[in-house]
Amino acid sequence: MTIKKILFAILGSLGLVLLLALSIILFTSIARLQEATVAKQSNQITDLILSSAGTWAQERGLTNLELNAPLPASPASLARIRRLRAKADGDFRKALALMPKSGLKADPVQHIAFESAFVHLEASRAQVDQDLSLPLGQRDPALRRDWFPSISAVIERSQMFALHYTSQALIATSAISKDSIARHNLSLMSEYAGRERGLMAGIIASGRPITRDQMNALAEYRAYVVEGWRVFTNLEMRPDEKAVFGSPMARVRTGFFGTYETTRARLIREGMEGRPYSLTAQAWFDEATSAINDILALEKASTTYVDDRLELQTHAQVIVLWLCAAFLVLGIVAVGGAFWLVNRHVLYTVAKLDAIFENAGEGLMTIDSHGTITSFNPACERIFMTTAHEAVGSNVNAFMPEPFQSEHDSYLAHYAKTGEAKLIGEAGREFTGVRRGGESFPMALSVSQFELEDGTHFCGVIRDVTTTRMAEQDRQALLKKLIESNTELERFAYVASHDMQEPIRMVMNFSQVLVHDYGAQMDDKGREYLQVLSDSSHRMLTMISDLLQYARLGADGMTWSEVDMMEELKQVKLNLGELIAETAAVIDSVPLPKVYGNAIQLHRVLQNLISNAIKYKAQGRHPHIFIGVQDEGTHWLFSVTDNGMGIEEAYLQQIFEPFRRLHTQDQIKGAGFGLSIVKKIVESHGGEVLVTSTPGDGTTFSFTLPKRRPDTA
Repeated sequence: MTIKKILFAILGSLGLVLLLALSIILFTSIARLQEATVAKQSNQITDLILSSAGTWAQERGLTNLELNAPLPASPASLARIRRLRAKADGDFRKALALMPKSGLKADPVQHIAFESAFVHLEASRAQVDQDLSLPLGQRDPALRRDWFPSISAVIERSQMFALHYTSQALIATSAISKDSIARHNLSLMSEYAGRERGLMAGIIASGRPITRDQMNALAEYRAYVVEGWRVFTNLEMRPDEKAVFGSPMARVRTGFFGTYETTRARLIREGMEGRPYSLTAQAWFDEATSAINDILALEKASTTYVDDRLELQTHAQVIVLWLCAAFLVLGIVAVGGAFWLVNRHVLYTVAKLDAIFENAGEGLMTIDSHGTITSFNPACERIFMTTAHEAVGSNVNAFMPEPFQSEHDSYLAHYAKTGEAKLIGEAGREFTGVRRGGESFPMALSVSQFELEDGTHFCGVIRDVTTTRMAEQDRQALLKKLIESNTELERFAYVASHDMQEPIRMVMNFSQVLVHDYGAQMDDKGREYLQVLSDSSHRMLTMISDLLQYARLGADGMTWSEVDMMEELKQVKLNLGELIAETAAVIDSVPLPKVYGNAIQLHRVLQNLISNAIKYKAQGRHPHIFIGVQDEGTHWLFSVTDNGMGIEEAYLQQIFEPFRRLHTQDQIKGAGFGLSIVKKIVESHGGEVLVTSTPGDGTTFSFTLPKRRPDTA
């Protein structure tokens, strides 16, 4: 057996043993990392569910307080109740969304039980919202009895959820075993303290003494709270746990079992003796909530502590995984080295590179440091119309016309003198090549440098862009024709509208002369005809003026500068002051940014949109217009929203056409050019105009303006 074969056998055996050992360690580490991940997800789900339970408890107590209050609930109390609902329901939905991703097993029975309880709670909430707007005497007594057990059932079911998912994580890791007991008891404490808070709030709100049944319930709730605290404080804690829990536990002792306990005992005595309560129901609720928050803060500290421990465990497992991966790579390298000894890897690599070189769709050629072609693939043969046999060994400058040929020779001379490579072309650069018959053609070339044992070599990637260049020339020619055509049309519109003004003015002037000089000799019908002629002339002159402005938008050059849209809005309000005062219009706006464009034209955009919003107001409503803006990255998105009459969907695109009007001149004055001008101005700034509308409710016109001038990089 040769030394080469012995070395191959030794390296291969060692590599296989190493791979086997590392695979076992790797799979074990992955399993532990997955366990820690499951525990973290369980901890997160439990935290969200317990947060939901605590917030539902606040909703329960505050609602119970308001249901027993003699007067209808205030808007502030109703808003607070709805915020509590939204937070509690939202946290629980987040927990449900995490469950499928966590890999924890669901309990269909728990889900069904919770959904049933929650459906009942939703029905109770709907009735609560109705009854809270009524005084106590008109409320449903059955609702006041059913409310507390209805929401308490949801809280209990949610806590069963938390226990179910926490128990699965206990199988995976011991990091949260003791914490699950702690959180379970803290959860019981906050739940029964919450029940006590809600019951006492209802009693105080009613102003009645405490009954025997109520006293028994209060005693039962307090017994659960005391028992939960006893279990929690008897848990054996490590020094790091004591450091984490010391401050929150002290707040529970001084806050919940100190100040709050004194207040609670005093109010119970007053209720048992039939004396007036020394606190209002709301004051009691707020003080009780503050005390319960101390328990919830302790529960949150427990959750954070477990998260930190699991994070450390996960970090340690990740380090182990990286070490295993590193050693695994070493093992693979050892096995690969054994195979490399028999040249199999090298042979495969060469064969693959040859296949790529021969079948590439673009031309590939390599040259040495003297400019001599060393390889020439089939794509190069097609591009230069010559064979590889003829090309290899010749100088690459044979395929270059002047001045590229001289430039290439100077590059090679510079390289020979300094060792610094100056490449002929970079990625995407185009220059001229020469085919075997002397025909020149445009081509794209990119060049890269690589080193071999015999020195520096260069690789060129070549693409014939003749077809692309011809297509670009055709496109430019067509674009030039379109620009000339559009320019001619705009010039015609400008000249036509300008020349039409004089005859219309003559008609207007002579109609006024007729009215002034011969009006007394005419009957009423004649004077009416003259007035129609005068009014029509005025409208025609307005339409021609708008057409002239519309044509000028394309014909006149634009002066670009920084435009403060907030200042432009102020000027628009001044310009439209009389119209705003007549209609009692209200115009609100968020702070508007500065943009880059033509100040006069952007002023016209705001003024046209705002004046339209005022003119097209809904009958019986004062116009209310809101100007907003959003940052869309490369551009600003402005919006003008009104509460006007709205636009039918079928007309949303027609309104931007010149002369297009949806109402008669008697209903709303105008020539039908305002939105056409807006659209043309915005598009000339590189933006676009959008419209959404609900008939009877209002319309929103949105337009975009780039943050930079469209013709700049």
